[in-house]
Amino acid sequence: MRVESLYGVAAAAAIAGCAAVAAAAAALTPPAVAIADRYLTLTAILVGATAVTAAATAKQRLDRPQRLATVVILLVAAGSWYAARLSVHEKQFDYLVASQQRQLELAAVELAGDIEIFVRERAVAAPPPPSPATWDRDVAAILAFDDDTSRRFAQRFGPRVRRTRELFALEGITDRDLDAFYRAPANAFQIGVVATRLATLPHRLERASR
Repeated sequence: MRVESLYGVAAAAAIAGCAAVAAAAAALTPPAVAIADRYLTLTAILVGATAVTAAATAKQRLDRPQRLATVVILLVAAGSWYAARLSVHEKQFDYLVASQQRQLELAAVELAGDIEIFVRERAVAAPPPPSPATWDRDVAAILAFDDDTSRRFAQRFGPRVRRTRELFALEGITDRDLDAFYRAPANAFQIGVVATRLATLPHRLERASR
């Protein structure tokens, strides 16, 4: 085989081999980055070694165009390796971003559901509405119950709510009603607003990411 022909075969092998490995690795879920890096590197090394070996073992001394062709094939091998590796890593980055978004969406839905359950449980234990005969005492009981509800909410859900809200804010998703109450809701009604608005955030994030 002529040296020129061998160069053509090596160039085609570099491009085809790297493309095949990159496509196979990127098609997996999650993308097989470690496997792609390993086999892309091996492919590039083998192609480069083929070109160098062909040049070193040629029966006649290579002329200037042939030496240039050797350099070109080495550059093609390196460029194909880099482009294919970059493609797989970009696919992995996209996968990680999408995975983190799905986890955030699920966490928000779960948190909203837990808060809704909490609100219903507190409603069952709530004192009755005030009656005219015992108005002051009943109002005091309701206010004390609201304070206790707010305190329990802060203990059980405060850090999770703040963290979830901040993570959505980093994605550019905020809610005016949520921001009004999430730090320190004063009663069950405001806590219910927090749960309702939290439940809307995943849908907004999903639409924004399309």
